[in-house]
Amino acid sequence: MKYTPPQLLLSDKLLRLRVDPNRAVADFVNILLGSAQCRMQIEDAATGSSRSMKNISQEKLRQIVIPVPPLPEQRKIAAILSSVDDTIEKTQAVIDELQAVKKAMMQELLTRGIPGRHTSFKQTPIGHVPETWAVVPLGEVLSGLDAGWSPQCESEPPQEGRWGVLKVSAVTSGVFLPQESKALPEGLVPRIEIEVHAGDVLLARANGVLSLVGRTAYVSSTRPKLMLSDKLLRLRFEERKANSLYIHFCLQFENIRQQLVDRTGGSQMRNISQAALREVLVPVPSLQEQTMIADAIHSVLKEEEHEVSYQRELARTKTALLSLLLTGEIRVTLDPEPCP
Repeated sequence: MKYTPPQLLLSDKLLRLRVDPNRAVADFVNILLGSAQCRMQIEDAATGSSRSMKNISQEKLRQIVIPVPPLPEQRKIAAILSSVDDTIEKTQAVIDELQAVKKAMMQELLTRGIPGRHTSFKQTPIGHVPETWAVVPLGEVLSGLDAGWSPQCESEPPQEGRWGVLKVSAVTSGVFLPQESKALPEGLVPRIEIEVHAGDVLLARANGVLSLVGRTAYVSSTRPKLMLSDKLLRLRFEERKANSLYIHFCLQFENIRQQLVDRTGGSQMRNISQAALREVLVPVPSLQEQTMIADAIHSVLKEEEHEVSYQRELARTKTALLSLLLTGEIRVTLDPEPCP
């Protein structure tokens, strides 16, 4: 831990590992324990019948096998990977700030409209909106819903030119992440009618985590040959009634998202039916004002998408570096010792 406030105690579900400074560097050991190599050993050694409550004994933890390079190499490896972590943290701070700006813009624009355009407002089941706006069930502006397909896929993302199936995690962050996908096995015929295209609005219809059900993402751009999974829906809109990007922002707005959460069913795997989705109320200004609102919020979303993509790339870089450095495939160059 880099910093902790005083007077904090460990709970019975935590262990403090004290590292022998003559054999290992604490930062290096911390990085090791988060690596795929160690995580696999820890998961194999964990016991417990419940998926939500596993545990590992101190005896089993002591038996985890780790590589132990010389102390100077440990320090150098820890410094390299810590610098990547620092950049990831700084990027997350930028993302958090952009999300706060986007949330404030949505609060203003989705309840009061374009500044200076409206002077009178009305109370509706979803809160105050301008007097001239309609509040209608989502089904009234939809032209259709497309469900996906989830064949048994390979674990890795598809290579260029191959077909793949999106995972639900491609959508649940609120930013479209095409890299969150799995390769379609060579022997299966792709379903081109559920290929995802730029301009699509995708919705997570099912998830084990309630707060992620009904999350949407707007596809600003995407690589070809990616299909919807069966836990995703594509929303298609009547072009004369609704701007797809505007409706995406509406469905992210907390006043409206709560309707989605309230309409979910299921116990372990929560889901929302197409019928329930169509009942969700949304505010509908003129098509011109929808476009103006969507464009304003989208300017912030594009920045957020860029930062999220950069952060994901950093995480992949860290994973690759971790594997290369911990296996010794790449040896670090040590700093020269200072002259006496």
